[in-house]
Amino acid sequence: MTCSFCPQVEYSLVPEDGSGGSSGLEDAFRIDPKSGVITTRSALDREQVEVYTLVVMATDQGLPSAGGQRSSTCTVVVRVLDDNDNYPQFTERTYTVQVPEDVNWNKNPVIAAVK
Repeated sequence: MTCSFCPQVEYSLVPEDGSGGSSGLEDAFRIDPKSGVITTRSALDREQVEVYTLVVMATDQGLPSAGGQRSSTCTVVVRVLDDNDNYPQFTERTYTVQVPEDVNWNKNPVIAAVK
């Protein structure tokens, strides 16, 4: 049900400085203008950018005869968590261990530890 007396709200991302120009965030994020849901446009990598600061503007569609459009902004901070995307590396090409044939596997299930 839509309220005919309530102005519709439109959401947009704006640069932090409020200049209205491109901030580069459009490459990483988008906002649905009707719902305000923020989604990513591409995979985020913490090694490249740890924190994104998004400024969301909500603008109503008020009529000029009723006082015009009104808007407000809020800041959304996105902190990117690190994913271990490095392959394991070993210092030696080959490791050799000797295991006694009568080892008790219940008491000692680890035969070697590589650090």
